[in-house]
Amino acid sequence: EKEKAKMGDLFSKKKAPETKKAPTLSVKDKAVLDLKVARDRLDKVRRKNETEKQVYVDKAKVLLQAGKKDQAKLALRMKKFKDKEIEKANTQLFNLEQLVNDVEWAQHQVEIVEGMKAGNKALKELTMDADEVEDIMAETQEAIAKQQEIDDIISGALSTEDEDDVLAELDLIEREEADVLHVELPTAPKDEVTVENVQVETQQPVSEKERQPVLA
Repeated sequence: EKEKAKMGDLFSKKKAPETKKAPTLSVKDKAVLDLKVARDRLDKVRRKNETEKQVYVDKAKVLLQAGKKDQAKLALRMKKFKDKEIEKANTQLFNLEQLVNDVEWAQHQVEIVEGMKAGNKALKELTMDADEVEDIMAETQEAIAKQQEIDDIISGALSTEDEDDVLAELDLIEREEADVLHVELPTAPKDEVTVENVQVETQQPVSEKERQPVLA
């Protein structure tokens, strides 16, 4: 029973969910991420200074209306301080943004160059030697010409010149054979053949009386 319990425990235990490992960032990606984080923080500070600047402006107006000129002047001085802080933040934001763009563009350039390297390597592997290509083309043309010659022989497709050569060779063979057999080839008569008039005897038609049988 203990063994059965152990077996049951083995089957009843559920596997612990696998923890997904966070993707590791490269040095370049981490640098870009850090720059973007710094940019966002600086932008947050800039917006805060702009809000506080407007508060000091409104406060100065209220103090002037209350006749508190010195306190209004102090509020405007704080507003001026915020202006300088905002200006510095804008300059730093511009520099950070420019740096982020430069790093990202440099990374794109590296990827482009690496892609070009891989493409050139693949192209070199796929490109055949010029002499080898010429040999293959010559062999192909020769094979096509031979096949065309065979097709012409099978189909009996001869040119006019070839037909004349065949007839001339045939005539030569006939004459050579005639010389061997001492046989003169008959020549066609030059004069027209006249046909003599041939008289054809015609039978007289048999009369009705002659056709009737003679009664005994």
